Amino acid sequence: MMRTKLGLHHLGGRSSGAISARGGVVAGCIALYAALAAMLASSGPGIACESGPPLWAKDPLSSTAVFKVGFPWSGESFIDTAGRVVARLRNTVAFGDFHDGLVQVRKSGEGTGFLRPDGSWAVPPKFDSAQDFSEGLAAVWAGRPRSWGYVDPTGKMAISQQFESCGRFRFGLAPATLDGTNWGYIDHAGRFLIQHQFLYAAEFAGRRARVVLAGDPCKMRVNYSCDTWIQLPTMTGKQAQHPELRPCRVVFIDDHGKVITPDGFEAARDFSQGLAAVYSNGKWGFIDAAGSITIGFDFQEVGPFSESIAAVKRDNKWGYVDEAGHFLIAPAFSWAGAFSEGVAVVDAGKGVRYIDRAGGQAVPGEYDLATPFVFGLAHVETHDRNGSIRMYIDRAGHTVYEYRSNQVQ
Repeated sequence: MMRTKLGLHHLGGRSSGAISARGGVVAGCIALYAALAAMLASSGPGIACESGPPLWAKDPLSSTAVFKVGFPWSGESFIDTAGRVVARLRNTVAFGDFHDGLVQVRKSGEGTGFLRPDGSWAVPPKFDSAQDFSEGLAAVWAGRPRSWGYVDPTGKMAISQQFESCGRFRFGLAPATLDGTNWGYIDHAGRFLIQHQFLYAAEFAGRRARVVLAGDPCKMRVNYSCDTWIQLPTMTGKQAQHPELRPCRVVFIDDHGKVITPDGFEAARDFSQGLAAVYSNGKWGFIDAAGSITIGFDFQEVGPFSESIAAVKRDNKWGYVDEAGHFLIAPAFSWAGAFSEGVAVVDAGKGVRYIDRAGGQAVPGEYDLATPFVFGLAHVETHDRNGSIRMYIDRAGHTVYEYRSNQVQ
């Protein structure tokens, strides 16, 4: 088998996506709010500007040990951890991952609904768009005029359609806006517990959420590699610089709506394991849940803490630090991903591979694309002269399931 670099990228993916041999995150398409939230959550430098066919990555927050294989519309399937096919899909595309035991799927000519792991419909495909389930509710978009509401796992409308945009529930709260301009947080009954007073509101993580306080229009950078911005409060998705607008200041609030970082930051990411990455004066650092700086602004780029370790970039190389900011693995990589199940994906310049907490190779082989291990499996891609090969591998590097790309590179 011959390894060939693919260099496939997708703008704005999440840190749980695939890492390519040229560095960068590859992720699939998701709903408008979720796409914006993902871009903002991973808004530091290093997300690649190019686009290409995504390599599906299992969401570490999913509680269902089912994995997707195949390609949208041309034929997707779900497999279990042993590589057995548990469901085959036709004329459909599955978005996101299984949450609360269901995954959102769009069926050609009908709409979007939710499937069980065995491929049966729990919620028929009758909506124009949807988001993943969280805390027993999923946002759906349909109707005339179209608006967002929430359904339960049977498809019954639990919160009436009334929102211009909204997000997923975390810690009993979900971001929502009635007019597309003023954001707040609703409870499971659809009541605004934190009033709509923000230009932007992210989903809660660790009982903290990133928001932009109400005020004059501003521009928010969502991708540092590509210098990509969005304008608030219009939320139009315009990806151009707006030199006439002031940069937004991102602050954190608690789950009662109290601002804990009043001075704000140029950019920030969600809390993970009690720490959040924040950006100021061209460098990244970390704060704790009280808003105190725990790791100084010393890095060009950073990833989230996972398994008590975070990837950071200094002097154009990536390494890993502990929660005190001390290097556990010295900067040596051109890209580094988050740890999951004891290993992380890194790009050492000749392909991507998996390392352990000591920096040694943890899984045999090198790949063109690779995703984090979840439920003992990782999705990887390599190449031979006939095209690309996608596989699920176990921690020993053994192939559990293999399939070919429908494109010859």
